[in-house]
Amino acid sequence: MGFGHSPTVAVIGAGIAGAQAALDLARMGCHVVLVERGERPGGRLLDLIKTFPTNDCSACHLSPEQGFFCLRSPYFINLLEPGKVEVLSGVEVKDITGKEGRFTLRLYHKEREENREVDALILCPGYEEYIPSILERRYGYGHYPGVWTGLQLEKHLASGKALRRPSDGGMVERVAFIQCAGSRDPVHGVPYCSTICCLYALKEALLIAEAARLQDLPLPEITLFYMDIRTYGKTYERYLEKARESIRLRLIRSRVHSLIQPPGHPRLLLRYALDDGTARVEEFDLVILSTGVKAPVHGEKIAKKLQINLNSYGFAAISPFSPVSNGQPGVFVAGAFTGPCDVIDAVTQGSAAAAACLLRLRELGHTLDFSSSSSLSQSSPSNSGSSFGIGVIICDCPLLKGNLNLKELEKYALTLTGVTAVKWVISCPLKDTREIERLIKDQALGHVVIAACSARALEPVMVRCLKEIGLPLNRGRVVNLLAHATRLYSDSPRATNKAKELIRIAVNRVQSSPPLKVMGEGAILNSAALVVGGGVAGMVSALTLARLGYEVHLVEKEKRLGGNARCLYQVLEGGQVESWLSTLEEQVSTHPQVHLYLGARVIKSEGQVGCFKSTVEIDEERKREIIEHGALIIATGAKEKEPNQYLYGQHPRVVTGLKLEERLKFKREELARLNSVVFIQCVHSRDKDHPYCSRTCCSETLKNALELKKINPGLKIYILNRDIMAYGFKEQWYEAARSQGILFVRYTPEAPPEVEPAGGDRLKVKVYEPILGEEVFLLADLVVLATGVEPPQDNMELAQIFKLPLDEYGFFTTLHPKLKTVETPVPGVLTCGLAEGPKSLEETIVSAQAAALKAALVLKGEKNLPWRRVARVEGACAACLTCVRVCPHGAPSIIGNRSSINPLLCQGCGNCVAHCPAGAITLVGYSKEEIEAELRALKTCTDGTPTTVVYTCSYCAYAYWENLGSLGLKENVSVLQVPCLSRIGTWELLKALEMGAKEVILTGCTEDQCHFRPPRVWGSRSLKPDPATCQEKALKRVRDILRWLGEEGEVIKVWRLPPPHQESRGIAGFLRAK
Repeated sequence: MGFGHSPTVAVIGAGIAGAQAALDLARMGCHVVLVERGERPGGRLLDLIKTFPTNDCSACHLSPEQGFFCLRSPYFINLLEPGKVEVLSGVEVKDITGKEGRFTLRLYHKEREENREVDALILCPGYEEYIPSILERRYGYGHYPGVWTGLQLEKHLASGKALRRPSDGGMVERVAFIQCAGSRDPVHGVPYCSTICCLYALKEALLIAEAARLQDLPLPEITLFYMDIRTYGKTYERYLEKARESIRLRLIRSRVHSLIQPPGHPRLLLRYALDDGTARVEEFDLVILSTGVKAPVHGEKIAKKLQINLNSYGFAAISPFSPVSNGQPGVFVAGAFTGPCDVIDAVTQGSAAAAACLLRLRELGHTLDFSSSSSLSQSSPSNSGSSFGIGVIICDCPLLKGNLNLKELEKYALTLTGVTAVKWVISCPLKDTREIERLIKDQALGHVVIAACSARALEPVMVRCLKEIGLPLNRGRVVNLLAHATRLYSDSPRATNKAKELIRIAVNRVQSSPPLKVMGEGAILNSAALVVGGGVAGMVSALTLARLGYEVHLVEKEKRLGGNARCLYQVLEGGQVESWLSTLEEQVSTHPQVHLYLGARVIKSEGQVGCFKSTVEIDEERKREIIEHGALIIATGAKEKEPNQYLYGQHPRVVTGLKLEERLKFKREELARLNSVVFIQCVHSRDKDHPYCSRTCCSETLKNALELKKINPGLKIYILNRDIMAYGFKEQWYEAARSQGILFVRYTPEAPPEVEPAGGDRLKVKVYEPILGEEVFLLADLVVLATGVEPPQDNMELAQIFKLPLDEYGFFTTLHPKLKTVETPVPGVLTCGLAEGPKSLEETIVSAQAAALKAALVLKGEKNLPWRRVARVEGACAACLTCVRVCPHGAPSIIGNRSSINPLLCQGCGNCVAHCPAGAITLVGYSKEEIEAELRALKTCTDGTPTTVVYTCSYCAYAYWENLGSLGLKENVSVLQVPCLSRIGTWELLKALEMGAKEVILTGCTEDQCHFRPPRVWGSRSLKPDPATCQEKALKRVRDILRWLGEEGEVIKVWRLPPPHQESRGIAGFLRAK
């Protein structure tokens, strides 16, 4: 493969971390060889039907600009970056030799070997599920049919089958989850915490309940046995509360002793002990083992070949100050290879590793085109297609041939008005588009209809073809013959007739697409970045961008850099923070590409991605300066919550964790004289006012407690806690603390500790001890409050200045909690570090590197928008402000007594189009003319047979209708796809009925998971209703109109996913078994 002079990077492992690294590198100009041992990319994500904490199919929960496709598709990387990412699936890395700048990979695939030379490596081999032999001896795994692992349960739930008791097929009434099955077990398993088990157990418990509801089965009683519930982070505690409240989840703190199933007994007998030592035995129909993860064997082999240091558990050894590097030049690591992690961390590390790799390539002398070369115009190609013919391309796929008469379809398509060419393509359009592009050129086609499989998968293919040829975006249409014809009808005539109908609808639609008006050239992208916040996140992101060659303006409200890190003595792993921070400050301050503004704040900002103008005010001088920049990174950090309990501020011996850390730096001799210290965890965390876990408090307490023990080994230390959030490798310091005599005492929110003066400088702490079953009194020389973190008060002001949404806690929100971890809903604006939510120092560095890379993608010109679906004001506008009120993205504004829609803010949902009373707004590809053409074609094709019209969004709902292909349709149903349910208004509903539709069904995404809705109103914490919710009000008005006309209002139905059970029956009414 000829890559010219661009550097080549090999990414080993195509899981979520490797895929993210590969995509980011490709977008930045590298050529990537993505090597995957499995038969397709995706890694462990392929095993998961849903992911916590959103419980959505996060694999396809991507923004509209990336196309309607699913990450689970084996071609998803090629869809995004054709020719830049070479995916090698089913390939084993046999050997790696050489050094940075010239690594040689010896690859093995199906008895064939080949060598590849690359400049750098990113290792993302993932993890393996860990099932130690103790699970068989202790719990009967592999022996009792009713004992499953979490992954086995996940696969069963994905099948859609009802849960049945494996022993005899009886109803499942009681389910138990056993946590830490093989993890946190130094004797029989692995000593570390596997990080993800608690959350995936909660997810699966919720999925069991959801499946029972959809199948009209009684909700099983679900019990979770645990040692610590590790719902660390911003959203996970709320997820736990959701499970408690919605499915009445039982939580029992206990390590299960044993599990047996007596002969002839259908149920499993589970034996456990309570905190007070009382033994209990309960019966369960199904027991799920929350198994952990271990380092992959093939990852260890690769590490040995590269002489990479591994930790004692077989994972890559990394420094907390350099989390994606391992000390080996030219080699970077990401994802679970650095240790157990969830999807959020894996995605962020993938981008961070790509950033670190790019920096090293530049140091080696590689030249990458980082310059901005694009303007921000939404232009239309010169070839409008108005005088050209229509081409119908039919995929010659064995899946379609089963019950479709393709020759008959070809003859029929040629009879349609405007069709000048019909061609079968032998190669799959997902793999090769050259045949399609050649046909368009040779036949001078102005419109294209691709009749094949999933529109979600083929949409990016079609867009790429149109872009290459120079046709407007609305001149192409994808027809899903596989899901909406072949798989819906078992008999060939009916399936073929349905296919004809689908092709005719698509032809009418592209033929009726209005011409796109050319907009003027936009402003040239500014290649500078503005970073707000001079803590660790701000400095790391600024320095990363500067080293990539971009100009950076760094604004910090304090008089010096450093933020919260200035108070830190060391990290849990033992590295000294002060010396590292000092070096970082010096590198930032002296870098020629970084412009520092200390004691300054942003007071105003305007513009859009690529061309922002922000006004900075310097406090002392009251001097104002306007900064022009193309991207913005919010790195404002967070602050330690000021306690208002436990005598804080009233007694000098009550301090916070951060204050203790300062004393460890400057007053060690004073601390050495203490006799007893009591730490109280979860102060202003996981409570009503701060319902999130602050993630780092337990680690900070373990670190400080161990350091106090080092100063004074005889010191008595008590840690009063609810759960110890020592996730991942932090568990080893939890064990170290216990082995050194530090005592951990649990308390509950209902009975929190009490602190009172005990005379002199001492304090008395009272707490209920559950094992003893009585209150205990502890005398302390020092009480340390592990307080949570909270966002700074000026977040609200910044959110209003930059038009950014905040979450319910006041942190800046991201586009998606798992896949868009640093991108905000405003294009060109990123966030990282504590500004987004609680993080450790290591996690802050990773997010800052990821944010810098995403900002670099903006600055290099990736945000030009010639091929996005956006709304346009093209008719007579009354400036009524309706579009301004209903747009969830703030795209419309009134300029000169007329609405104007910013194409950079518009996400293409269509809400404004449906609401515009004058009909002045149109949506590219989904205009009224195009929808009416579809309905007219539908009326012609149905031959008088009543039809049900289904308007469906392009995401969850469309996928739902695609997946009904395993059943046969009893009724005539036609699925019409729109970007979002909000595009359908009164006109579209009445027009469908006018054209003879028997009824109209609207199917949208699961509530609160609309792909087009920003999570919050910008500049506030209040929720903004998603477009589909707004639309339901319009549907009510339509029903009222129908009733007033004497028609049945219920001919219009609204279904959210998953549909309520009674409406699932309605869907079932369309179906019959084949």
